[in-house]
Amino acid sequence: MNNTVDSKCAIMRAAFRQFEKNGYYQTGIRDIAVDANVSTGLVNHHFESKKKLATQVIAFFWSRADEWTEHHIDPKKDPVLYDAVATRWMNRQMMGEKYRRFYMDSLREDIFFDSLTRSTNSAVIAFRKKYFSVPDQDLVLLYGSIL
Repeated sequence: MNNTVDSKCAIMRAAFRQFEKNGYYQTGIRDIAVDANVSTGLVNHHFESKKKLATQVIAFFWSRADEWTEHHIDPKKDPVLYDAVATRWMNRQMMGEKYRRFYMDSLREDIFFDSLTRSTNSAVIAFRKKYFSVPDQDLVLLYGSIL
C-alpha cells in the first residue's frame, strides 16, 4: 500500500472517531489531523474541506446501507422499495447513540440531504413510471417525502 492510501485511510478513521465523539460542528480539521497523525495541509490536500470529508464519511454509511439492503432486495426488481429500505437503514444507523450528534449536525449543514441524491436515478425513474405520466421538477422532493 502506498503513502497516499495509508494517509487517506488514517484521515478517514480519524474523521469517524472525531465526528462520533464531537459531532460535525465541534470537530475541526486540526482535530482530525492530530488524531490521524498527519498535517492539516495533508487533510485539506486529500479532502479539500471538512464538509467534503464529512460527505465521504456519510458516503461510507451509504455504501454499508446499500450492501446490507442488496442482501434482502434486488434493486433492479424493485428500486423504489430498495431505496426506501436503504434510506431507512441509513437513518437508523445515523440516529444510533454513536453518530446522532454528527447526523443532526449534518442535517443542519445539508450534508446529509446532499447525499440523498447520490444514486436515486433508477428509483426515481421507476417511481415516476408507476405514479406519474409526465415528469415534474418536484418529483425528487415528492419521492423523498414519501420515503
